[in-house]
Amino acid sequence: KPQEEIKKKKSVRGADVFVTLELDFLESIVGPVKELSFKVSGICDTCHGTKCRPGSTPSRCGSCGGRGTNFLHQGKMSMQVGCRECSGVGVTIKNPCVVCRGIGTSQRLAREQISVPRGVEHGQSLRITGKGNVSETGTHKGDLVVRFSVRPDKYFRRSNFDVITDLKLAPWQAVLGDEVEVKTLTGVRKVLVLPGTGVGSKIKLPGEGIYKSSLSDRDRGDHFINLSVVLPMKLSPEEKRIFERLRQLD
Repeated sequence: KPQEEIKKKKSVRGADVFVTLELDFLESIVGPVKELSFKVSGICDTCHGTKCRPGSTPSRCGSCGGRGTNFLHQGKMSMQVGCRECSGVGVTIKNPCVVCRGIGTSQRLAREQISVPRGVEHGQSLRITGKGNVSETGTHKGDLVVRFSVRPDKYFRRSNFDVITDLKLAPWQAVLGDEVEVKTLTGVRKVLVLPGTGVGSKIKLPGEGIYKSSLSDRDRGDHFINLSVVLPMKLSPEEKRIFERLRQLD
């Protein structure tokens, strides 16, 4: 009986359909609307779920008499088990549908528009109820499960709800300070580099990271800029004289 109950539960609800959706980093931040194409099983258009060839009907199982179960006797004990002839459904198909081969369902191409949650991370999933495969009974459907695969970005990196980027400075920028242009999630903005900035320093842009909620525009992470100094590999004669003069002054 427990096995029969499990089998019935499985047949009532259809199987889920799993689809992987690839996104660019910036797409995962803004949450665009995407159209998916995927294969899903639905009621057979030829037999309309009867599993029989048009014009024919299922026959009552001759083994179990339509009960779906048989009694197995072992000595004085008797157990009720599912009928092997009809797989517990009580009927047999003598003339199966030539399109679905007696399954009652057939695969077709489905399209679905989904709204990607804003700020979705790589590996997260979105479940859409009732868009999966139809059940064996044809009365219920499984779900569509969309798994998000976010491609790495050459410029932006993510740490929870914060965004991290790198900024390379010339030696004179680190010593004297400068106003530089930085690419952010909302566009290019000017950032002030303070004089005497050392290697490993960071600039924090508060509230310019990733939205923590799809419903609120207020709560966001931060944008951190990691600073590094690039030393020149080749010097012109004039540049070399300047550095020599700096060494003398030091």
